[in-house]
This record gives sequence, structure tokens and C-alpha cells, in this order.
Amino acid sequence: MTGHMTSCGYGFPSRFRCGALVLTAATGLLAGCTQFGPAERESLRQASQLYSRDDFPGATARLDRLIADHGQAVEIGEAHYVRGLCRLRAGQERPAMEDLKQAIDRSHRSDLTAYARASLAAIYHRQGYWTQAANLYADALPALPAQPPKDTILFSAGVALQRAGRWRDATMCFSELLRVFRDRPIAAQARQKGQWRHDYFAIQLGAFSEASRAESEVRNWQRRGMDAVQESVPRGGQSLWVVMTGQYPTYAQAVEALKRVRTSVPDAYIIP
Repeated sequence: MTGHMTSCGYGFPSRFRCGALVLTAATGLLAGCTQFGPAERESLRQASQLYSRDDFPGATARLDRLIADHGQAVEIGEAHYVRGLCRLRAGQERPAMEDLKQAIDRSHRSDLTAYARASLAAIYHRQGYWTQAANLYADALPALPAQPPKDTILFSAGVALQRAGRWRDATMCFSELLRVFRDRPIAAQARQKGQWRHDYFAIQLGAFSEASRAESEVRNWQRRGMDAVQESVPRGGQSLWVVMTGQYPTYAQAVEALKRVRTSVPDAYIIP
């Protein structure tokens, strides 16, 4: 999630940080209030505006009063949602998670529930709790409109699902992204991850445009005692010969192996 989402970026390659994109939806979730009076609706609207201007203390102060005084209102889930985003941007991760959980529990609107789930999933994603993140993303996606930020949420969901071992579900996320958002910037990365043909992780040691160079590199690593192989992998509209090692059933195993591999190949990284 670009823009506001940078505070909740995952441990992805630096070329793409996922996360807080969901936060940009806050100001669009204020329609349909039924229980707040005019003053409370105005206070919620102003809090959302303060959030959009990065005035998190000001927004939080208004929301604290709303939640304290009108905690049983039908639309109080919206106040918890926006306060959760404020707390997240202010670095208060645990309180933010509690607010987002309250938003999910108290919401009476499918769009609000979906964005709250996606935002909470982004936090679990950053923390490396792939199963929790994957489940929340999967629950959120059906209710999200086919417009940004759903493209980046689909990508984040696909990554979380892969890392939770749900390879088929991950492929479906990437396929939907490419079908609906094929012209969005994130589509290239989705295509790369979606074209991975295996149900395990590996570690990339290098990538070459010529098979002969990849073969030479494989022999080099094999002489040094590393179980290296090469494979043709489509990337950026062309096929590269990727030299890789390992077949790790879980992402955690790949992470541990990467620490060892990087003593010899500092720029090695996990694929897909």
C-alpha cells in the first residue's frame, strides 16, 4: 500500500514495500452513519481529515472521545478503524491491532470489515505471521472493490499465501491481479511470482541471459560443494537462466538457509 502504507511495509525486496496501502481507504469509509448524531458524525469526519493530513495525535484525540462516549453506537467500528490506522502510523502497533480487531468485530459494513481485515493482515504480514495474514487477506478480498488498492492487497495476499504453504491459493491471487490489474505497476512482480512452477522455496545465486553462463556457474558452485541447479525463468518479458539452490518446504527453512548462503553470496535471496 503506497503512500500511507509505508509504515507497515513487509520484509520484501526494497523495490516494493507492501503494507499500509489499505490506510488510504480511511477517508472513504464515512458514509452511511445511522446512530451518531450530527456532532458525532462531524467529529468522525474531522478525525478522518486529520488522519489524511498526518495529524495522528489530533485525530486520535477526537476518536478517543468518540469511542469513550459512544462505544455502543452502530458505526463505532469506523472510529476504531481510523484510530487503528492513526496508532499504526504513530508506531503503536499493539494498540493498532486491538483497534483493528474491534473494527472487525463492531463493523456493520462489508467494506469497512474488509479494509480492517486487510490492514490487520498487513501487520501480521510484516511480523512474519504468514498463516494469520493469509487467512485475513483471504477473508477480506471478496468484499474489496476491483480498484486500487486491491491490486497491492492481492499481491500481498499472494505472497502471504505462498509463505503459509498455500501455493494454489497464491496462484489464484496473482492470476486475479493480472486479469483485473494487468496495467498496474505491481503486475510485473505478480507475474514473476505467479509463474513459479514449484511448491517450495529456493535461493537464487545468480541469473543469466545465456544458458552456457548459467551452466558454468552451476559447475562452479557444485565444485564448491553447493547443490546448485539452473532453470529457465520468465522475468521482465524475457527468459533468464536462474542458478539456484535448495528446495525448502517452508519459508522459515528458506530464511535459515539464506543466512548460511549469504556468507558466500551476499546478494542471494529467496525465490519466488
